[in-house]
Amino acid sequence: MKNSVTAIIGSIKKIKRFRFDKELAEYLEVHQSAITNWRARNVAPRYLYLLHNELVRNKTDDPSGRYEFYLSANQKARRFDKHTGHLQQYDERKHIWKTID
Repeated sequence: MKNSVTAIIGSIKKIKRFRFDKELAEYLEVHQSAITNWRARNVAPRYLYLLHNELVRNKTDDPSGRYEFYLSANQKARRFDKHTGHLQQYDERKHIWKTID
């Protein structure tokens, strides 16, 4: 499958230069078994796809990583733009990143 979870995980690991799932799990702040389960079910949380898309989009422009990704307390995808210092949250309805005041 072109967009299988295994391919997405492998791509993120390659971009971030992680060799092991444990490194990716620490980066995502999840337990390593979560990654194993995502692969087994071929289903992953939406934020993993968002992270992958942003990393792929920005890897040629900024290999050092322009954004830091994480989940808010209410499980909303957020990113911090290191260049501008803005915190952004993903709007699921409009499919865009919005700056948080």
